[in-house]
Amino acid sequence: MRLVRFIRYAEELQLIVSCLILSFRTFLWSIGLLLMTFYVMAIYTTQAAKLHRLEFPESLANTALERWWGGIFTSMLSVLQALSGGVDWNDIVQPLITISPAFAVLFIVYLGFCFFALMNVITGTYVETVSRQASDLKTRSQILQARRVFQAIDQDHSGFISLEEIRSQTATAVVLDFFESVDVDPSEAQYLLEVLDMDGSGTINFEELSRAVAIEQLCAGCRLAPGGSRDEEVLQTLESRAPAHQETFGHPVRGGKRTGCPHAAT
Repeated sequence: MRLVRFIRYAEELQLIVSCLILSFRTFLWSIGLLLMTFYVMAIYTTQAAKLHRLEFPESLANTALERWWGGIFTSMLSVLQALSGGVDWNDIVQPLITISPAFAVLFIVYLGFCFFALMNVITGTYVETVSRQASDLKTRSQILQARRVFQAIDQDHSGFISLEEIRSQTATAVVLDFFESVDVDPSEAQYLLEVLDMDGSGTINFEELSRAVAIEQLCAGCRLAPGGSRDEEVLQTLESRAPAHQETFGHPVRGGKRTGCPHAAT
């Protein structure tokens, strides 16, 4: 139970555990694909080794063939060991040269394909899946955090928060954590409110506050010129998207004269 409580409050560890659980299906498909390729190669090598032992019962290579390629399961295990470094692949290939040098070359090509192509594709797919799931989990966490922040700032429970309410709560831990999560400095609170305030009412609702989370995700890979800061980047992107919202809602969006983030242009 103490371990469960520890994972709940360790954000990075919770993210790692969640990504591992959510990527388990990708892991199973990867294992299935590898087993399929091992099985196909094991069928041909086991059959070739069996025929060679029957045709040349006195061959000195029969002992090695029986050890590495004596059955389907043994052959699959040999391929796995050759790929993972469990044994030296040269020890496995040497008996195959006795069967046919061409067959040994074919097996070496197969090992190269698995090592340089198949394994890299699986690794890339797995990393991409985990990265996407980590981004989704982070977004959900930030939205939940934004809701807690909104409820903490909205002291009169009107469903809207004003600049005065934000300023009165900027010193609280929950508000500071939210500004940190969207990479905006608390000193930019007024400007953040202006670019999020779509209807120009001087207050924002939860939907407008959630835009900060969405735009921060858009700016995750966006970088300014040397010397630029992440909070400026997020705020610039928010303002760069303001004209589109102005056209949609028919209300002006106030703000400074910052230049929008080019990666977030609509």
